[in-house]
Amino acid sequence: MTEPTEPKPKAPGMVIFTAVLNFLTAAFFFFWFLVSLFVLVFRNAMGVYDFIAREYPRVMNLSFGLTFLFGIVFVAGLFFFLFFLAVGIGLLRGEKIAWYFQVALSLMGLLGFPIGTALNGAILIFFFQPPVRNYFKV
Repeated sequence: MTEPTEPKPKAPGMVIFTAVLNFLTAAFFFFWFLVSLFVLVFRNAMGVYDFIAREYPRVMNLSFGLTFLFGIVFVAGLFFFLFFLAVGIGLLRGEKIAWYFQVALSLMGLLGFPIGTALNGAILIFFFQPPVRNYFKV
């Protein structure tokens, strides 16, 4: 016989707001992931190699450098897309690890003066309030 579990409390408004910000950040990184994927797949069809060979004949390996650069953007975009998506979902589910990640991200976001400082300062203030801490059980 299973014992009844108490229902999960409703997410506070600041948690939902922060989760939406994480989803918007994930969408930004997904956009760069798609752009880099498009460039990596269709660079020949777009005439990138021909343009580079015509405009910069003395520069060897510039096309390799661009491919490497977009490869880094591809990998980083995919990683950060998945990371911010996971943090946003974790915030909505009330997972403790998501609270810690969000606090760490907000501490780093304080460096983004002036808007990032104000926004992340407000997030930190609200994330240490009792309703939010009780929601995450931290």
